[in-house]
Parts: sequence; structure tokens; C-alpha cells
Amino acid sequence: MFRIIQGIGGAFVTANSGAVIAGLYPPHHRGKAYGYNSIGWSLGAVMGIIIGGLIVTYASWRWIFWINVPIGIVALLLATRVLRETNQREKHKTDFEGMITLGLGLFGILWAMTKLATSSFNASIYGYLIGGLVLLATFVLIESKKEEPMLKLSLFKIQSMTPTLLAAMFQGLANFAVLFLVIMYLQGARGLSPIHASLLLIPGYIVGSAIGPFAGRIADKIGPVIPATIGLAIQVIALFIYAHLGTTTGLWLVVVASIINGIGASSFFPANSSAIMKASPKEMFGISSGMLRTFSNIGMVFSFSVAILIASRSISKHLAFAIFVGTTNLEKSLAVAFTNGLHSAFYASMIFMVLAAILSAFRFKNKNKIKST
Repeated sequence: MFRIIQGIGGAFVTANSGAVIAGLYPPHHRGKAYGYNSIGWSLGAVMGIIIGGLIVTYASWRWIFWINVPIGIVALLLATRVLRETNQREKHKTDFEGMITLGLGLFGILWAMTKLATSSFNASIYGYLIGGLVLLATFVLIESKKEEPMLKLSLFKIQSMTPTLLAAMFQGLANFAVLFLVIMYLQGARGLSPIHASLLLIPGYIVGSAIGPFAGRIADKIGPVIPATIGLAIQVIALFIYAHLGTTTGLWLVVVASIINGIGASSFFPANSSAIMKASPKEMFGISSGMLRTFSNIGMVFSFSVAILIASRSISKHLAFAIFVGTTNLEKSLAVAFTNGLHSAFYASMIFMVLAAILSAFRFKNKNKIKST
């Protein structure tokens, strides 16, 4: 229940942040603005990695949640002082039917995939999978008939909107489980503590935070297609390196891969966000920003499910969880088997990232048709 409440709060913040930036900055400066915004995400990730690693290593895991309370209070106070309404308020209807069918549909498919990580196909899994697909089809039907739908399907008629949203989804599907997988490799196969494993990934976020504004300025000058696509291609290289880590590989290679991945991600996000807002009509900034976050989040949650489903074929789910929280590591034979399972997960991520790059490049022929607002 409380995780659902947290998710609702996070959705309000992330879904509207893109619209706030689009409303404050003209089109030729939005890429740079999104780049600077990515600094906050990267620095937050660095602090989260360090503090989270220290908490898990030297204190109780419960403090991972407690520490967010004062941070949330400070953020709330800052928001009340900085954010201001600039447009006249309008009343809109809430699409509860769409929210429920989409949420339950995704849950059904995710639950089926999660169960598959520890068992073979059975009637229950089939039921959740088919039920989820039926609910998603129902969701599309509802949205097509709603006067004020949760997802504005008419936006997909804009030429560059569909590939941009799908690129965000496949990038999320490929990338969001990477941190999870690498941490499991470092703690399980290599026997590192949570804090030492976390410290190896910090350089990637630091370099990424420096690259974000630069990539955003490039997107402002030449358009978002090229920097976004190149960023995705760079992430494919990072995933390839991760897919070849072994039980005796030098840990410096993990640092190199994290830096490459950080450069790629920081090149993609500002450019792709700028592309969405350039394609969106001004009166739909909020809806477009929300749709971008929805597609990205769908990719994110499925990313973990796919990674766990693939990697868990070489090791039990309970042992994998123990590795992730730092309470155990693996003997040599299990470490090799588990590392091979992680390789398969990284190769799957590479396929998804390539699809994202293809979708991003597909916008190239339509880039001159994107309307700036």
C-alpha cells in the first residue's frame, strides 16, 4: 500500500517536470535545460549509491527509507517557494477506468514474468498473462472512446511522437536493470561489500552529470535525433562490456563500462525529452511529459522483470536476493554459473537498446517536420 502511495507521489513529480521546463524555456534552449536537470538526477544517484551502500553495510536496511523523510520535507519546502502557477487553471476529468485497466494489465504481465523466474508455466501464470493482455487491450479501447483519456492517443498522429516514446520505453527496458545486475555481479560473483560495489559505479554518474548539459546544447543546435541516437549506441557498447565480465575480470573494466554507460544515458535523456516537447502542442505539454514518463516507467518495471527472469535461470531467486542485500556471496562454481546468467541478461538488454537506437534514428527523416512551439 505504501509503495503505491510512494509511486503516486513520484509520478506527480516526474510527469510534470518536463512540462515545467518546456513552459519556462524556449525550444532552442530546452535541450540545455534538460541537460542541467539531468545533473540533479545524476548527483542524486551518486548520493543514493554512497549513502545506500553505507546504510546497508553499517546500519539497518530500514534507514534506507527513514533517510528519505527529511529529504522529502526539504524538497517540499523548496517547491513551495520556487514553483509558481503561470497558466489559468482548468477543470479536467480523471480517467479512473484507464488508470485501473492499465495498472492491472501491467501488473498481470509483470506478475506472470516474476513467477516464471522461479517456476515453469502453469495455469496460474497463463491466467495472469492472458488477463494482463486482455486488460491492456481494454485500456486501448477505453482510451479511444474517452473524451479526456489518460493517454492522449491523438498525439501518436504526430509523426515523431511514436518513435520518440517507444525509444524511451526500450531504453528503459534495456538500461534500468543494469545497476541491479552489476551490483549483483560485484557482490555475488566477486564478493564485494555493498559499499565497495557501489563506489565502483560512482564515476559513471559523475561523468554523466558533466555530459548532460553539453549533450543538451548539441541537441539545441543540431536537433535531438543525432545526439539521442549516438547516446543509445554508446550504451550498447557499455552493455557489451558488461556482458563479457567474468569472475576474474579486472574491476577497472566495470568502472570503464559505467563511465561509457553514463555518457550514453546523459546524451540520450536531454535530447529525447527535448524531442517530445518540440513535437508536442503547447497546450499538451503536461500530457506529453506524462506520456514520456509513462512509457519510460513501463520500460523500467519490465526491465527488472526481464533481467530477473533471465538471470534467475542460473541461481535461485532467494539466493539472488541475499546477494543483492549483501548478506552472502557465491562459491566459485555457482559464481561462474550466475555470471553466465547475467551475461544472457545483458545480451537481452543490448537487443532492446539497439531497438531504441533504431527507433530514435527513424525520426531522422522526419526531423524537419517537428514543429517547435
